[in-house]
Amino acid sequence: METEEALAISEAKLAQARLRHPLHATSSVNGSATDRDRAADLVDDIVRATHAGIGTAEARATVSRNLRALRPRIGDSHHWPRALHLVALNWVHEHHLAMSSIGRYFSGAAKRLFLAVHDMDLVNIDVKELVRRIEDVHASVEESNKPSVRAVGQAILDLLVVQEVIEPTQLQRAQKRTGSIAPRAQVIFPHESTRAMDWADECIRQGEQGPALPMTRLLIGLAKECGLRMGEALRLRLENFHLFEDRLQVAVNPTRSDPRVKTKESRRLTHTKDLRVIRYLMELLAKRHGLTMTLRAEDPARSLALPPDARQRLNSQLAERNDLLFGDPHQPGAIWFESEIRMWMSILLKCATGDSRSVPHDLRHSWVSFGNDTDFCTLGLLQENPFDRRANELGHAANDLMFTTYTHQFGQGIRVWVDQQLLNDGLIRTQSAAAWTARSHASVKSHLSKSDTNLRKKLSRAGARTRDADGQRLLMKEIQAYATKLPLRGADEVYGISLQEPNSPLGGYRPRELTTRVLLQCLLMLVSSSQNADQRATDIARLAGIDVADWARVLHELWLVSRSAHAVVSPRRLEKNKAAWLVANHWEPVMRAALSEKWQRLMMYLDRHAGDDDVVNAGDYVLQSMGCDIYLPTVVADPAFISLVRVIRASGMNLSSLHLHYVGDTADNQRNARHALAKIRQELGIDVQLRSVTPRGGRPPLYLSVRSEIAQQGTVDADHDGSAHSMKGFSGLFLAAHLKAELLQEQRNVA
Repeated sequence: METEEALAISEAKLAQARLRHPLHATSSVNGSATDRDRAADLVDDIVRATHAGIGTAEARATVSRNLRALRPRIGDSHHWPRALHLVALNWVHEHHLAMSSIGRYFSGAAKRLFLAVHDMDLVNIDVKELVRRIEDVHASVEESNKPSVRAVGQAILDLLVVQEVIEPTQLQRAQKRTGSIAPRAQVIFPHESTRAMDWADECIRQGEQGPALPMTRLLIGLAKECGLRMGEALRLRLENFHLFEDRLQVAVNPTRSDPRVKTKESRRLTHTKDLRVIRYLMELLAKRHGLTMTLRAEDPARSLALPPDARQRLNSQLAERNDLLFGDPHQPGAIWFESEIRMWMSILLKCATGDSRSVPHDLRHSWVSFGNDTDFCTLGLLQENPFDRRANELGHAANDLMFTTYTHQFGQGIRVWVDQQLLNDGLIRTQSAAAWTARSHASVKSHLSKSDTNLRKKLSRAGARTRDADGQRLLMKEIQAYATKLPLRGADEVYGISLQEPNSPLGGYRPRELTTRVLLQCLLMLVSSSQNADQRATDIARLAGIDVADWARVLHELWLVSRSAHAVVSPRRLEKNKAAWLVANHWEPVMRAALSEKWQRLMMYLDRHAGDDDVVNAGDYVLQSMGCDIYLPTVVADPAFISLVRVIRASGMNLSSLHLHYVGDTADNQRNARHALAKIRQELGIDVQLRSVTPRGGRPPLYLSVRSEIAQQGTVDADHDGSAHSMKGFSGLFLAAHLKAELLQEQRNVA
């Protein structure tokens, strides 16, 4: 309801700005740059609002809330930011894009498009000029930003049509004159896709490389074999897979982002017989989802051999699971390592083809091209029309789009049909066969006569009767047999080019390290199930993407650091699972508070610098002085506290939210507080707010806090503003950083 209200307000204000802005945008630009700069700043605010939901559990609600919080002023030059604001709200409201895509699309296109069209008069707009400017932006940006410019530009045009700013007929005429923004695609040959998967296999065989590369190679295989879009392949669920005797069936359900029916059935069904892709899928199911199933193949190059009962049992398990195949175990609905998978898939394909323009979407065009090329050769032998079936599997009900947009290869099919037409028309002669095979005419006739005794009567000296079907077939057979024996010279040999084998881009590959967020989420899982402890540890280690031995080291270090942490009671010696007991009785509220959005900047900094001396010293100070308590004592004489202040400054936190509290308004306390304030000012370079609070049980004489935005904006009593409780997550972050640093140090020692 709030989003509906925000949409209605934005639409009304856009209409008002269009109808009654007294000063045209052109005069505003010529007169003063202040309005233009304010409008550009407003566009930046919209872009930041769309980025607010990245990496959060409730991404759509966060982006919607931040967009609703923006109140763009309707000034003389603010109608274009208002239009972009409305585009973002519409995308969130109508689910046109996945939440992870909205921020990425706006960051790549919104500012560029605004700078291109901000001086255009929205009241008397020139549609042809508007389309031309959008296309100029699309042509000028780098390849990685072209899809975002295309999407945002088309959304702006659609919005102006809906708001009746421009007529649809004007837009159609303008687009016909200037041309349309068409995507580019090319063919990626099968051996190039195989090369990319070989590189991933080689890198994985060298050691444990995390979950990103196994998912990347499976994604390449699914896109190559089934012609899926990247968004569709990334969001496949376990229930979409079904194993038959000799093939794997992959079903693609309609998505919320594009719910239109593009097939004859409610969902698309594609198949693959590639044993390699099926094995990749089984390995991922076993390691990520716990579905262990051993595939046996009598001949790996021929077909899959799986007992019927085992196959039926696996299919029933898949049908009951609605989990995302590539889903993040810690954030429902999100894709695990999505940005890293997309990055490495793009890099592998570019290196495998040698063309920097190759993109993952080319695999979809290649699937159509090679499939159609094969069907062109066998069209007369098939009972059903293969192109209708392929169009249905592609996701387009009409098959004409496959020939006008998706098919880029016709060579093999054309060659076969030319040969067939030669046979039908009887154009092959013995003289022609002799010339094509570099043999004498007499030897060709003699060989053909020996091949078929009845052909003696059909072949005359002039070869006039070779139009007979049998004669034509035998002549063609001779030509084809000769052609297959010819040693073909490669282009490098003909033109004297020295070829070099493509090099794998994974030579220096390093997997993404265990993040602080994932580590905290996995630790919280210790108390969420009554499963067997050993099996539970194995499952959590699999979700964290690390070895079981490394996970055991993390739990052991948690027990060790808890022995010296403030306000933490050690478990009994007979307690079997000490780490789970500690989390359940002490660390759980601290860890949950650390996952809040307020600590994101500090969490990102600790992720990158977990092993730095300042972070290690600051962590020791926080854990020993605060632990699971809600107050962070301030001891400026301790060098570790100065390290903590330096970490706060380097992390980019909002320093205005820092408050220094002293208990009791006495002369000694005021002197100590001013001394601490001067020391902190020396390190941070700003004045931290000093506040006196009444004595209360548990409060140290001097403590530091981070007040919430609501507490800063309101007039809440300092004694009851909850600022002390806001420090709970602080201790959880440094605990996770300490565990991560110890794990990395242990891995280096083992290496």
